[in-house]
Amino acid sequence: MKSRPDTAFARRADEARLVADLIRSDILDGHLQGKLPPEFELVRRYEGSRNAVRDALVQLSEQGLLGRMPRTGTTVVADGVVFAFERSRDPIRILEPGVSLNSEIEDYRVISYLRRPAPETVARKLDIDRGDEVVYLEVAISVRDVPLRLRESWVPVARVPALFDGRRVSGALTELIETELGVQLSASRMLMESLNADERTAELLGVRSGAAIFVLERIMVLPDGTPIEYGFSRHRGDRTIFDTTVMS
Repeated sequence: MKSRPDTAFARRADEARLVADLIRSDILDGHLQGKLPPEFELVRRYEGSRNAVRDALVQLSEQGLLGRMPRTGTTVVADGVVFAFERSRDPIRILEPGVSLNSEIEDYRVISYLRRPAPETVARKLDIDRGDEVVYLEVAISVRDVPLRLRESWVPVARVPALFDGRRVSGALTELIETELGVQLSASRMLMESLNADERTAELLGVRSGAAIFVLERIMVLPDGTPIEYGFSRHRGDRTIFDTTVMS
């Protein structure tokens, strides 16, 4: 398994993708409705630059979530249709055979690595205080030199400090956390959407701009239910099959 560290936010589009994910999550969870707050408030809430916030709003407008209304400003104009599959209270276990069984043919390339204060949305998902230190990691994952997905992770430093003690990490953070803490992580929630790839995402995944991709939002928890990782994964629509066994 290879890893090549890059400069954090090598491109403005990488930060814009991060901000767009958090805004989209807040829209789907009902934390943003109607008219959006002013730009300075979005910059504060999502800990992003003004340019990143502006680019994120353009992406979300192109995806049909936001609209520019006369004399009103930018508003939420469309909600996604959510299909909920209810099951027992036991959390869903995510199995990633590509990580555990085929790691010798996987290539992880670090796109962004930051230690930073937790934005409001991230703090709420991880049940920490806004401003608590978190690690943000985004990696591009390829198999046999074919790019397949982008994986973003937010992890509270205080809940696994030894993992980040004076070193950068890369690869599958869930697997690294499990090894460090000697536990198995589970997913307390997963949300999947189909979106059209923006230009930067298309470049990283090796598809044309506007191509269909799958985006998964997830919260991973420790055995006692404590959130330990929050993030998103972007999968190529032409190379992805989701195979899940649902137990009653």
